[in-house]
Amino acid sequence: MTTVSSINAGSRITASEIRNVAPLAAYKGADETFSTAVGTLQNDDALFLSLLANAVYKWELWLNYEGGTTGSSDLKVGWTVPSGATLKGSADYTTSGAVVEVYWTNATTLAPGTNGAAAIRGFNARGTIATTNAGTLQLQWCQNTGAAVNTTVHAGSILLAWQVSG
Repeated sequence: MTTVSSINAGSRITASEIRNVAPLAAYKGADETFSTAVGTLQNDDALFLSLLANAVYKWELWLNYEGGTTGSSDLKVGWTVPSGATLKGSADYTTSGAVVEVYWTNATTLAPGTNGAAAIRGFNARGTIATTNAGTLQLQWCQNTGAAVNTTVHAGSILLAWQVSG
């Protein structure tokens, strides 16, 4: 990984050096709501990044979301990754009134609880992804269980990735 201290005045700065200092970033500028397709993950409209082949990235995800009372709508989250990629990480969130930290891969989904309309909760995750092919890292989510109250991922949510190898 390139560090800021290895970039000197008058030296040529390459694209790979910039990629290794500044993160790729995706920002959710508008609320997104689901009340249909319960349990069927769908690509998030804004939280996705283009990754290079044969690279390793450190990633971070912050979501703020809300829905019905716990167990009546909730949130289901997962990933779509480039072909052959391996994503590993952990996530912190609240479910059934308890804060949990769990291991998360691109082959698993998580179901953070909601706590009622206007009771916004946070979901924080971080980890690494190793690619073999170029492609898109994209958050997928949906309402976990059917309810009269929608599940919403709010504006201000963000996905970041720093290339650390490759």
